[in-house]
Amino acid sequence: MLFEQIKRLRLNQKITNSLITICELNVRGRLNFRELDQFLIRNKIDLAVLTETKKKNCYTQFLSKNYIIFHSGGKNAKRGVCFVCHNRLIPHIKSCKAINENVIALDLVDLQDFKNLSVYGIYMPDNGCSKTSVVEIYEILSGKCKENFLLLGDFNSRVGKIKSNCLGKFNRDSKANRNGLILVDFCEKNNLVICNTFFSNNKCTWSIDKYKTFIDYLIVPSIWQNKITKFVAMKTKSDHRAIIFDFNIKTQDDCNS
Repeated sequence: MLFEQIKRLRLNQKITNSLITICELNVRGRLNFRELDQFLIRNKIDLAVLTETKKKNCYTQFLSKNYIIFHSGGKNAKRGVCFVCHNRLIPHIKSCKAINENVIALDLVDLQDFKNLSVYGIYMPDNGCSKTSVVEIYEILSGKCKENFLLLGDFNSRVGKIKSNCLGKFNRDSKANRNGLILVDFCEKNNLVICNTFFSNNKCTWSIDKYKTFIDYLIVPSIWQNKITKFVAMKTKSDHRAIIFDFNIKTQDDCNS
């Protein structure tokens, strides 16, 4: 298996910093390996979630000498989501699970004080899809909320001006949609926060012509809110901005797994 071969080759590289830099970007089916590799290196990304890859099937492959791709897709090239991991993260990967074309899970171990950390890449069906298809994804995630975990992806959810502890004061979207109401309810029930909304430099993550909105998010347990130390929403060749965060993996005693 390619992943096992890579792990044997990369054992001398590990995460030694107290921060890891994570990124999410909806690529809209435009997956140029060379441009992506340059973007990730330039921004010192350790782990990226790419959504709407529009690639079929589940596979593992090299992006470059620096990064490896774990992809989760369906029978049709309609959706698709993947992780792109830097070589130094490889020794920390316990497993990667391709759940379906909307959800992929990465289990990490021995990241500084985090003995276990699960990351979920999400590409939520848009607001025009059936409510059932959205609820089914949250049902997959609901059993995971007692773990150390991060949710990162395109949630196709506008949370508007809802008053909630899961939202900060810098949510600048004008109104909520159905998916946004479901997302906020999920976060409230599981004591999660939507990190973008706590940063004053929060910017729209998707725009087309004059229409702008916020639908790409990093979501973490509320006790980890202060562990997100940097946020940037960066323009790309996609019509989505890349969202980039620094996550502090040096924990306090009460956050240890």
